[in-house]
Amino acid sequence: MDQGEEQSQSSMPERPTQFRMSKDPVLSRRFLTVFPRTANIPAIRDNSPRYLFSQARSAIYHGLRAIRLSPGDVVLLPAYLCAAAIEPVIALGAKVEFYRINCDFQTDFADLRRRFRSETKVVLAVHYFGFPCEIAEFRKLCDEHGLFLIEDCAHVLQGEVDGRPIGSHGDISVFSWRKFLPLYDGGELVLNGSSGIPISWDDENYLASLKAAKSLIEKRTEHSDTLTLKAMSSFLKLLNRGRDRLRSKEEPTDRTAPTDRIGLEFDESLVNLPMSRVSRWVFERSDVPAILASRRENFAFFKREFSSTKGIRLLFGGTGNEHSPWVTPLIFKGVENAHLALRARGIPAVTWGGVRHSAVPRGAFPEADFLYENLVMLPVHQDLREKDLHAIVEESCAVQRAGNRAAGNFTTV
Repeated sequence: MDQGEEQSQSSMPERPTQFRMSKDPVLSRRFLTVFPRTANIPAIRDNSPRYLFSQARSAIYHGLRAIRLSPGDVVLLPAYLCAAAIEPVIALGAKVEFYRINCDFQTDFADLRRRFRSETKVVLAVHYFGFPCEIAEFRKLCDEHGLFLIEDCAHVLQGEVDGRPIGSHGDISVFSWRKFLPLYDGGELVLNGSSGIPISWDDENYLASLKAAKSLIEKRTEHSDTLTLKAMSSFLKLLNRGRDRLRSKEEPTDRTAPTDRIGLEFDESLVNLPMSRVSRWVFERSDVPAILASRRENFAFFKREFSSTKGIRLLFGGTGNEHSPWVTPLIFKGVENAHLALRARGIPAVTWGGVRHSAVPRGAFPEADFLYENLVMLPVHQDLREKDLHAIVEESCAVQRAGNRAAGNFTTV
């Protein structure tokens, strides 16, 4: 699950809104180190082959290639899942089927077992929003039935389960670094216990490098008015001019990486695209311990503030001190399209309602239906300032109060 996947869509039109804070982390000296840090690469297993792709969906694609997924094979996926994680399976000609999770993201293992048949080859388990799933139970079940396990770590920066790193349980593990770090692109595939696979990497041209640098500077300057960032904005204009000149001169070749086609849809022509040079440089120098500490502190703040707010439920227990929160997942009781009301107030709220894959049958999984329609994701990233945290809480409470006054319908499961 990667670029574009968390975009919010709705049948209700939404006016363009200038958000009061960044939706994603931005490039900041506070969370960068001078020299590369090997600690940024999580310790999974010794000698496990690792591959840095532009998109995490490409990591899923090549991971499935590594286990020789064939047309007609069945892959079991949780019913609440972004389309970006489903498309690579379909692209390889396999069949996607789904299993039940409840509204607290606990897996219904009895339901999962009932869905095993002779064609079943793979089970995918998700560590939702940076909080571990019952991965040991998934591993045991797959071993008993001779199935491959994909450990979807796209919502995880670092963490452990029972003393083992998250990402070390699956035959295939996939990470999405751009969710946590100020990167233009970046996902990773880890093959645990495998000898690796050949990949015909695409070349990254200068146009692609400029595009990545341009994106980072744009995000950095969007919510700041300091002189330094104004200078960066001027530099961005120069980058744009240089990019236009390169675009006019450069002749496309079969081995040149595409630069302008990264979106929600799965594009098989992009599966061999590596993480960009600019993103790799930032990835290697990101101060992961400081980033984790900041995210955990922000999550704990939201936990405290929302615990006394009637009608707002923050999912997942604990404070997040042992985990790596990706977003702040909330349920607003009785408020239809709460994310749109928040966006109108300048808060970058998103849902997965617009990225639900058509293969997920409506009505068959009421818990998943509920989550697609009601779960709102708010930022918790390391670049939120104190005033941003308070603004998110204040506007969320205001939206809930408006919903209480309207006494709208609310479906529970």
